[in-house]
Amino acid sequence: MHACICAEIRTLKEDVLSYTFIARIQVQKTFLTEDSGFDGNIKVFFKRVNHEIKILELFKGDSIKTLVEYDVSSSCEIGLKEGEEWILFAQRHTV
Repeated sequence: MHACICAEIRTLKEDVLSYTFIARIQVQKTFLTEDSGFDGNIKVFFKRVNHEIKILELFKGDSIKTLVEYDVSSSCEIGLKEGEEWILFAQRHTV
């Protein structure tokens, strides 16, 4: 699931219809992973944060146990911390 869609601004009502997953969650554990890949001929390094979550109340979609935040250290970073509760609106992406 991606943490951010910055290109389009919609109303909350429009957002609720477009997301495939909506739930009240609690962040159980957070850990950082680093990886690298190629963008054309340039090797790039990136960080992502994996969050183990507990679903407290599921409003839409299938249950998940892990949320991956790809846009770490950018304006799209969510900044989830262990123990926090959030209402999470997300799109499911397979990698």
